[in-house]
Amino acid sequence: MEFLQLIVTKIHAYLKPEELAENNSEEELLTLIEYAGQLNWQFMNHLLSTQHEDHTRISVTNAQITIVMLSNKIQDYKKELSTIAISGNKKKSILAIYATLNNHFYQFYELLHTSYSCYFNFTEQMPIFSWKLRASEITANLNLFKQASTNHLHPLLWEGFQFPYEELLNSSELCTPNYAVTYYLQTILSLSMAQYEQSDDYAEEKIIDSLVLNNFNSPVFVEKLLIYYNNIYTANELIETQIICWKTLLQHFGRMLQHAHEVLYEQLPTINIQLSKGIEEIIKALELRVANEGNIDGVIPSIQTNLTLSQLAVMLRLMVESGVIQTNNNSEFFKTAVLLFRTRRATDITAGSLSTKYYNPNQTATTIIKDYLIMMLNNSKNLGE
Repeated sequence: MEFLQLIVTKIHAYLKPEELAENNSEEELLTLIEYAGQLNWQFMNHLLSTQHEDHTRISVTNAQITIVMLSNKIQDYKKELSTIAISGNKKKSILAIYATLNNHFYQFYELLHTSYSCYFNFTEQMPIFSWKLRASEITANLNLFKQASTNHLHPLLWEGFQFPYEELLNSSELCTPNYAVTYYLQTILSLSMAQYEQSDDYAEEKIIDSLVLNNFNSPVFVEKLLIYYNNIYTANELIETQIICWKTLLQHFGRMLQHAHEVLYEQLPTINIQLSKGIEEIIKALELRVANEGNIDGVIPSIQTNLTLSQLAVMLRLMVESGVIQTNNNSEFFKTAVLLFRTRRATDITAGSLSTKYYNPNQTATTIIKDYLIMMLNNSKNLGE
């Protein structure tokens, strides 16, 4: 690892912007770039010289951390460079030096992951240069997939699928995503594109199954997927038939064995757990309708609102917190609410999705509800006149 330490030392010694602006030792800079260019084969020789697994793991982790640190240091130097009063040509030369080094670091970093992924520390943040290149590649492939599947992939499925990607791409450079999430999404996108190209009329079903198998456990995707199936099943007016459809779907997903170690968000429940919970809630709600003896048709009449799910959640929360609605059990309250209300965009909603929006109010939805409340206040002044 001596050569890595040497590069670290030389970067601190020779690459500060103010020193580069006055540096006449071109030989030192060329030597530094040469060392960076030798990273690949020197590191591989270093690892091949030992067969000890723990030693290899430590070496790969140290190299990964060092490259991230070097990348961040050069990024800091580039920011400092903008504050130094030097000629434009000199500034371009210095930026070219930084770009050359970053190119060597990128090649080394990618080779490191490709050759020793089993030792790679996925909790480490990605270097800025690696993240930019991957973000550019993801954006391009996402656009290609969208264009190819526009007429075949249901808008709800596309909306749920693309959400984690948009969230990833909107991440600030100061808080780059960790390698695991980026690598996972990049792999899933390539897999989905390949499956779609080889698919037939069952492209949607195959992509859904693939995402479930690979534990694409985005809550937004799960929510859109449940709405997608709900729109299909509610086309049948017989509630008993709807229940059978949901139970069949539950069994289908329950039989799927997810790939080991594959997951989008490690801190969240698996997609199977989220889907099972959502489907079971829907089945219970439908069975409650059938069992309702107070209604001749066995169906509880619902109230159509002009609100989205997020707006309905905000309105209900305000009514609970102001004491208009009294409840000692929010879980049961959510289950009752989804039976009583229909939102503007979805006929049926789940208690889980309503709960999420209730405890995490959307700013836009809050603003719209505020306007409704002001309108209601103004209308109340005319009552009784």
